[in-house]
Amino acid sequence: MDKKAVTEIVNYVLMVALAITMAGMVFAWMKFYTEKPFAEQSCPEVSIVISDYNCLGKILNLTVQNRGRFDVDGFTIRINNGTTFYSLREGNTPYVAVNIISNAKISRNFSYSKYNRITEIELEATRGVDKAGRPMLCENSIISQKVGDCN
Repeated sequence: MDKKAVTEIVNYVLMVALAITMAGMVFAWMKFYTEKPFAEQSCPEVSIVISDYNCLGKILNLTVQNRGRFDVDGFTIRINNGTTFYSLREGNTPYVAVNIISNAKISRNFSYSKYNRITEIELEATRGVDKAGRPMLCENSIISQKVGDCN
């Protein structure tokens, strides 16, 4: 008679262990499917603006200013040619890796010849890198500006 009580306790322990194992597997599976290509973080008091731009010969000269209280490690730049957004690259990376201290300005040139024209520019600041060495985007720092003379 005593052995029946022990078997029931073992059954309950095995069921709880199985449930915890399955929950861990579901968590790992869901985490894999919900990761984004760039990590995002909330960057309070980070603010970048386009202080000046001009287009000459399919080259966009862009001046970006950090008006936030903290340094930023770079930014991503996307352009709209009237139909679709495209990422502009500096070299081989899809973001501009440059440290911009508070209230400082930087200027960069980008070729947009394969997109023919620019109707809108969108920037997003980055601060820090994730475990894989990719920049962490500041999700609340996205700015966009319509442009009219980049044909």
